[in-house]
Amino acid sequence: MDAATVGARIRERRLEKGLTQEQLGAPNLTGGYISLVECGHRRPSRDALDLIAARLDLEVDELLRGTPPGLEPELELRLHQVRRTLDDGDVETATTTAMSVLQSARQHDLNRVEARAEEMLGTIAERAGRPEAALAHFGSAEELWANEPIHLRVDARTGTARCLRFLGDARMAVHTLDSYRRDLLASRPDPHALMKTYAELIQGYFAIGLPENARDAAHAALRLEGQVDDPDEIACMHLTLARDDRIVPPNDVGVVFPIATSEATVGRSIDRGTERFLSRRPVSDGWRPERAIPRLVLRRVNPPETSG
Repeated sequence: MDAATVGARIRERRLEKGLTQEQLGAPNLTGGYISLVECGHRRPSRDALDLIAARLDLEVDELLRGTPPGLEPELELRLHQVRRTLDDGDVETATTTAMSVLQSARQHDLNRVEARAEEMLGTIAERAGRPEAALAHFGSAEELWANEPIHLRVDARTGTARCLRFLGDARMAVHTLDSYRRDLLASRPDPHALMKTYAELIQGYFAIGLPENARDAAHAALRLEGQVDDPDEIACMHLTLARDDRIVPPNDVGVVFPIATSEATVGRSIDRGTERFLSRRPVSDGWRPERAIPRLVLRRVNPPETSG
């Protein structure tokens, strides 16, 4: 937190509200204290920031980072729309929008949004068959995630591994994922991050001649699906497994839905899972999910019977 910058924001907002320094500080803070804060000579405590922000009708983040209200969720929504745009094949619009989000996030120090924008640009480059450019974006995202919980970097790490494998360095791709898997297990394991990591390890293990490891990774991913609450991601994971008969027999591949799930909901999840699957593979990969979809068995789980 830069005290001078924060102080200048407080002064600007105070004047907009027509308040004196005494009025802003009352009853808990003195006018002299507010003067020192505004001049950058005093770094306000968190409690003082809470009081000042409330009096100025602002969020604390708006004082600390100058972030306009609602900007972060707005940028997250735009990134979600970028994925839809990319799935529709409009790479140019997707790239322009993702770059715009990236610049806004940087301007306002929204590190998580900036990291996700870098991941999206990596996905766009990967989809366009530009693995070197994708690798640079995923690397930038990893740096931005460095001080965040480890499970948040799963998309950057799996994207990096895919690019390395595409560039012919399957061993480094496996090492990158396997070290990340160990780090995840050493922390508080996140089922979603682990499932994606195991699913991505499968092709890497096959590429370096370790089919048993690939099958173990597949079954580890399958065991985790009951702990993941994103049906689209589960569908994507199953497409990853279904692309190779060496992983699991066709009849063992399926997507688990509650018994009451409608056919329309199941269909939408398969469609969205397919979109996610495609967005993570370069066009030149050559494999299309239509080859696996006929083998996907939609398994429904009956609720436990209750005794009368």
